[in-house]
Amino acid sequence: MITSDLKAQLMSKQTVIGSFALTSLVIASYVCASPVSPIDEMLEAVKARNEKSFLQTKSVIEKAEKPVGGEAEKAKSLYEQAMAAYKNQDFATAIDLFTKASASDPAHSRAATYLGMAQLKANNAVAAELALRRALVLEPNNSQAWMYLGDALAIQTKTDHAASSYYLAWYFGQNQ
Repeated sequence: MITSDLKAQLMSKQTVIGSFALTSLVIASYVCASPVSPIDEMLEAVKARNEKSFLQTKSVIEKAEKPVGGEAEKAKSLYEQAMAAYKNQDFATAIDLFTKASASDPAHSRAATYLGMAQLKANNAVAAELALRRALVLEPNNSQAWMYLGDALAIQTKTDHAASSYYLAWYFGQNQ
């Protein structure tokens, strides 16, 4: 459960990073309110070969309240700069800019996806996992995020969840 101290700490940072703190609070609620996050529920359902269950969980995620507002134009500009840095293999700059893009528009799932991918390129699988989970909370049928989440999990030797993540990348990628 999120303690009032943690909530106050997250919300106090809101003046610095806008509604990104609210998104962090929502994601922390998923992680802390129960021992299993919705993303983990989907991974476990795949492991159990229960398509109905992972589709139900996906539906719950899609219906959940998403962050609103933000500065879409600023986020778009930051995202484009971050993509240029990523393509030039300047992953430190890309991470910084994708983080700022996500802070400017917390609903920007592609910024979160590429933040995770850049974190992987920078050899930070734990940070990559967190960014990719955030992307999937925003867009649970994002096959690219599922694929790279699989990589982040595999690097951390979380092989069962990695295999499930790769399956979900394939599953959602069929219709894209």
